[in-house]
Amino acid sequence: MPRQIYCPVSTKFGVAPRAARDNLQRFGGCVFVGRRLPRQVMLTTLKIELSYFKDVAMSWNDLRKGRFSCENTIYFITFVVEQRQTFFTDFRSAQQFCQLIAENELDHQCKWLTWVLMPDHFHGLLQISNKSNLSEIIRTLKSKSAIKLNRILKRKGCVWQRAFFDRALRKEDDVKNIARYIVANPLRAKLIDNIRRYPYWDSVFL
Repeated sequence: MPRQIYCPVSTKFGVAPRAARDNLQRFGGCVFVGRRLPRQVMLTTLKIELSYFKDVAMSWNDLRKGRFSCENTIYFITFVVEQRQTFFTDFRSAQQFCQLIAENELDHQCKWLTWVLMPDHFHGLLQISNKSNLSEIIRTLKSKSAIKLNRILKRKGCVWQRAFFDRALRKEDDVKNIARYIVANPLRAKLIDNIRRYPYWDSVFL
């Protein structure tokens, strides 16, 4: 039986469109919510080839209906700032988000194995336990960080896009290489020329 909804991470084509789709598709033992776009996306940075990445468009309600948590599974997680605003160029906002990672782990008995906060999005490798709920982990992190950011920037309104994207890693996936791909995001975005100069990331592998 399919156990995991497949959702894409950011690719060179950008994050998958948010327009709602209502069809279900099955592929490779996973449940896919949304219409599969014709192009296949492969992440080639650092020679990572995750061969079943495809752009998927889906609604928030579709995600909530179909997403399942699987104990001890590692998920590749991405969520994006509303309208790609670069809120996290603000030091205090970024700092507060990073502090929430440890709080999130304690509250939900999960582990962020690797993560990086970019000015307008977040990537992470998340391992959950039998007492964890994937959607609740992400909802809490996004909600608390939004409240803190709005308070710091003295603004109101949405901070994050409502949906998030996840992919359950397979046994054959090279977790360390995927971790390197995540951590190298600031380098590819040319925010810095040495990852040691970028403060908003962590990894148990590096």
